[in-house]
Amino acid sequence: MNTPPPHRPVGKPPKVVTDPLRAEELSVEMRRAEVALRETSARRVHLALEAYEVGMTMEAIGSLLGVSHTAVSKWVRAARDGGIT
Repeated sequence: MNTPPPHRPVGKPPKVVTDPLRAEELSVEMRRAEVALRETSARRVHLALEAYEVGMTMEAIGSLLGVSHTAVSKWVRAARDGGIT
């Protein structure tokens, strides 16, 4: 009669937080950074739309904002379709 081999854990062991206070501080900072990023992204879109409305090209807008003209085109299209205000 064969006995099954002993169970071996698969994968890496779970991470253990070694400094809970610092982990909480980092969590708060990451949440703040995420909010700031969303606000910054929304501001970039609104600036792009306004720049397009005054006649700037999508290529120029994209270059200044660090995105492709395709991204600017999608933002403009979404604004026309009512997806961005």
